[in-house]
Amino acid sequence: MIQRVLAMTMCVLLFASALLAQTPQGTQFSYQGALRQAGVPVNGSVDMVFDLFDAPVGGNAVGPSLQFTAANGNPVAVDEGVFNVTLDFGSSAFNGPTTFQRWLRISVGGTVLVPRARIENAPYALQARTTEFAYDVASGSIGTNQIDASQVQRRVASSCASGSSIRSINQDGSVLCEPDADSGTITGVTAGLGLVGGGTTGVVNVAADTSVVQARISGTCASGSSIREVNTDGSVTCQSDADSGGTITGVVAGSALVGGGNSGSVALDIANPLTLTTDAGGTRLLVENTGASGVGAEGRASGDFAVGVVGTATTTSSTGSGIGVLGKSFSSNGAGVRGENAAPTGAAIGVEGQSVSEQGIGVAGYATSTSSTTGTTATGVYGSSATNGGRGVWGSATGPNGRGIYGEATISGTGVLGVSSSGPGVIGSSTNGSGVIGSSSQFGYGVSGYSHSAPGVNGGSDLNDGVSGQGGPGAAGVRGRSISQDGFGVVGYASAITGTGRGVYGQADAPGSIGVHGYSGPGIGVMGVAGATGYAGVFNGRVSVNGTLSKAAGSFEIDHPLDPANKLLYHSFVESPDMKNIYDGLVTLDANGEAWVEMPDYFEALNRDFRYQLTALDAPAPSLHVAQRIQDRRFKLAGGAPGQEVSWQVTGTRKDAYAQAHRIQVVVEKTGSDRGKYLYPAEAGKSSAEALRPWMRLEAVKMEQPKEALP
Repeated sequence: MIQRVLAMTMCVLLFASALLAQTPQGTQFSYQGALRQAGVPVNGSVDMVFDLFDAPVGGNAVGPSLQFTAANGNPVAVDEGVFNVTLDFGSSAFNGPTTFQRWLRISVGGTVLVPRARIENAPYALQARTTEFAYDVASGSIGTNQIDASQVQRRVASSCASGSSIRSINQDGSVLCEPDADSGTITGVTAGLGLVGGGTTGVVNVAADTSVVQARISGTCASGSSIREVNTDGSVTCQSDADSGGTITGVVAGSALVGGGNSGSVALDIANPLTLTTDAGGTRLLVENTGASGVGAEGRASGDFAVGVVGTATTTSSTGSGIGVLGKSFSSNGAGVRGENAAPTGAAIGVEGQSVSEQGIGVAGYATSTSSTTGTTATGVYGSSATNGGRGVWGSATGPNGRGIYGEATISGTGVLGVSSSGPGVIGSSTNGSGVIGSSSQFGYGVSGYSHSAPGVNGGSDLNDGVSGQGGPGAAGVRGRSISQDGFGVVGYASAITGTGRGVYGQADAPGSIGVHGYSGPGIGVMGVAGATGYAGVFNGRVSVNGTLSKAAGSFEIDHPLDPANKLLYHSFVESPDMKNIYDGLVTLDANGEAWVEMPDYFEALNRDFRYQLTALDAPAPSLHVAQRIQDRRFKLAGGAPGQEVSWQVTGTRKDAYAQAHRIQVVVEKTGSDRGKYLYPAEAGKSSAEALRPWMRLEAVKMEQPKEALP
C-alpha cells in the first residue's frame, strides 16, 4: 500500500513570464508532494489520479479528473519519494470568492489517499486575471463625489481666532470654536488658622499669622550671654551669664572620694577603685532604702565588657564559706539576689555565674525548707527575663565535669525553675558535658520550665544531648504534656535548611520495642502533615497496617525503565468496591483444544464469587469457553484450537475471617453536623470552614524556634 506521510505538501507556482508579458494568466498550477511505502521513499513511475472537490468528504467534483497513468503514457516520475505534476482543472475551478474551499483527492496505484488535501489560498490568485490590466487610475477621477463623508474625515482646513479653541470638527473639515473665557465661581477667600488676609472682591492676599506661626529665629547672643526670650519677629532677648556669688572657700575630698580644691571650679569623684575595709562581723558600707519602692544600691556598667557589681571571696580554705555577694530578703515576696538587664534586644543576662573548677558550679541555688505544705513551691534558683532574646538564668561551665546551672530541691520544691514571657525559661549549654542537670529526691521535678509563649526548657549541646531524659521501668525518660486545645505535648524541630536533621528521633533495639509510639482513643495516634512539596510520612522498609487503610489516591513510583536517569514512572492503584484478589496466567491448549488451569491450594479457602476472563492469542477462538468452573482448585478451558495459547484471569472476593468481620461499606450517608461538609473542600470549590473532620486536615505547622545566640 502507498501511504501519504504527514500532510501532502502543495505549492502553487505562477509563471512570472506570463505576468511580465501582461498576457492572460493560465489556469495551470504546479503541485508537489512526497510518497512513502512502508516508511521508505518511493522511486520510479507511479500511476496517479487527481480530482478536485468542494468538500473534504463527499461533496461535488469540480472540473475534470486528471489521470497520470502508464495506460495514458504519462505516469508520474517519483525520485526519492518526491514528485511534481502540473494540474489544470479549468477556468471555472477557482471562480468565486476566496472563502470558497477546494480539496484535492489523490489516488495512487488505484488506492485513494485520505484525507483529501485542502487547497490553500494561493491558487485563488487565478481569479485576478480579470483585473490584469487595471494598473492605472486617471488623474482627477476620484473626488468629492466619490468620498463617503460619513466614513472618511475631510481635511481640517479651518482654525479658531486667538482666545478661542476648537470645540468640534465637522465632516466637511470646518470647525466650531468657543472662547477661552474663565468660568470659576469663587466668591471669596477666608484666612484659616495660622493665616491672615483674604477677601471677597478683587485680588486677595493671604499671609502667615506671626502671632501663631514663629518667624525664623535670626538673633544671637554675645559670648557670656544666653537667650532669655525669642520674639515673634525672630529676634532674641539676651541676659548675662553672671555668677550669683557664693561664700565656699574650699572643698576637701573625704573617704572613698578624690578631687576638691580651694579656688576656681572644683570637682569631686568616687575613688577608683573604691575600697571599704572592715573587720570580721562588721559592716563598712550600708545602703538602706525604707521606702515602698526604689533601689538601695545600684551598680551600672556602660562599657562593652564592663561589670556593674563584682563580689569576690578570696579565701582558699576548703572548709570556709566565703561569699562574693550575699543577698537576703525577709519578705515573702522579696528576692535575696536579683539581677536585671534592661537591654531591649540581644542576649541580655540578668545574673551570670561562672566556675572554672572541674567540679565547680556557676550558680547554685538551694531551697532548704523542710515543709511540704500543699501549695508551697520553694525555689532554689529563679530567673525571669522579659526581653525578646533574654535569659531568665544563664549558666556556663567550661570545665570537663562542670555544671552550667545546678539546682537541687530536697522535698517538693523545684531544683531549677525558669519562667519567661517571650524567650526560653531556661537555657543550658555545654561543649562536652550536660547542658542542664536537675535533681529531685522525692516529689519535685529535677528540671521544670515554663514559658508564656516560648519553650519552657531549651537545651543545646555541640557534642552531646541538648536535653537527656532517663526513666525507670514503666516511666518516661522525657514526657511532654499539653493542656491546650491546639497545643503540642512534645515538639521536635530540625531548623537546618540543608542536610538530614531529625525533628524527633526514636530508636528501639529490642525485637519487640518501639522507636516512636503514638496512641489515641478517639483521635489520632501519630499524624504527619506536609507542605506543598514535602512528605507527611516516609517509610524505608516494610510497613504493616493492622486495620483498614483509607486514601484519596495511590500509585507506585519508580525510575522510568526507558530513561531512569531523567524520568519517574507512576501507575495508579486498581480500586474495587469489594475486597478483590486477582489471579492470571497463560495456558496452552492440548490436541483437543482443552486445558486445565491449576489454582493455589488456599484459593477456595480465601475466595468466593469467582469471575473469569479468557483471551485467545494469535488467532480468534469464538468457541473458547470455561468448560468446568473452579472445583478442587482448578477449572477447565475448551473450544480453542489445538496448541493455541490462552491468557486467563480469575478474580475472587475475600472471605477470610478478617474480611468477613471488616467488610468495607461502599456508600456511607453523612449524618448530623457532617452533612454539607467535604473531605476536600478546596477541590469542591468550598471554603476551609466547610471541611469534614477538620482535625484530620490540619495545615502544615512549622514550629519556628530560632536558635538562641550564646553570649
